[in-house]
Amino acid sequence: MKVLDGILGHQDSDKALVFDYVRLRTTRSIKRVSKCRYFRSNVMYCILCAIYLYINAYGYVDNMTPELEWRLQFLYTSTYYLHVINAIMYLYMWTELRTIFSLFILPDWLNLLGSLLYLVSGWLLPLAYDEEHYDEKIRRSAIINMKWFVVVRLLEILAGSVELIATFGWNIQWYLDYMQDLLLNPIACVGRGFTLDDPDSWANVTLVIAASFYFRYNMVVLFNGSVYEKCTIYEQGDLWYAINSVCYLLCSLRDNEFFWFMPTNGKLIDLSYMARMHNLTSGSNAVSISTNDTELVANAVDKKYTGALVYHRLPSQQLESQ
Repeated sequence: MKVLDGILGHQDSDKALVFDYVRLRTTRSIKRVSKCRYFRSNVMYCILCAIYLYINAYGYVDNMTPELEWRLQFLYTSTYYLHVINAIMYLYMWTELRTIFSLFILPDWLNLLGSLLYLVSGWLLPLAYDEEHYDEKIRRSAIINMKWFVVVRLLEILAGSVELIATFGWNIQWYLDYMQDLLLNPIACVGRGFTLDDPDSWANVTLVIAASFYFRYNMVVLFNGSVYEKCTIYEQGDLWYAINSVCYLLCSLRDNEFFWFMPTNGKLIDLSYMARMHNLTSGSNAVSISTNDTELVANAVDKKYTGALVYHRLPSQQLESQ
């Protein structure tokens, strides 16, 4: 148990109660988050989902004022452009690690394609509807051009299908990236693996659920156009996308050491390896470490991984110097 306590950092838990130590770790986490492209992309994703939830909540209220109607229309139009910007942010995020034309980031390219298809459908929407004749009962404008209406529907169906394919690609992308990180950095691999306490697992599941609701909505409308005005399946998809955005935000906070106060800092630790390192480097029976072990620990510190034993054993003066 003593070895496990040392690994999980319980022996230094009293240090976390010191104000300077808490301030130091919190400040460092905030600096890392502010520079993280992944975190900024997830913040934009959360904002986009919040706008969708706002539109769904107030889009069907009775006695809608002109001001509210204008606001909802402005927000609805802005979502097309925010979606494209967010897709570009996720794509740009990978440029630090891989070439932008790598097959590994194909799901991000599909996400960009889907957002562009939604944008084009938004541009063509005024050609299909008569905005001057607004039906208060169904909260929609009258269809005046069935040809353009069909084009808009096909574009949205294609966009929803592309994004559904992208969700499965992101799951494969996460699996490959996680396994590579686990093999290369067993001392402090990001995430906890295939467990339900890992926000990555929840993000993968909720992403597929959300995209499935949109795909179902498009299929229902495709085969039964009469329910187009009344079908609200997409609202359930928006809710699941909002949950998914929170999961991804937690992932980015964890990756940037924001949960340093939690056991193992919210990251998977190779307990067998860390126990061996603890026995070799502590107590009166300490022995010399092999060259490979020394280099591995040094690389972990240089790359600022948050292995519990590595960071919790460092004094505050050394933390300030990193």
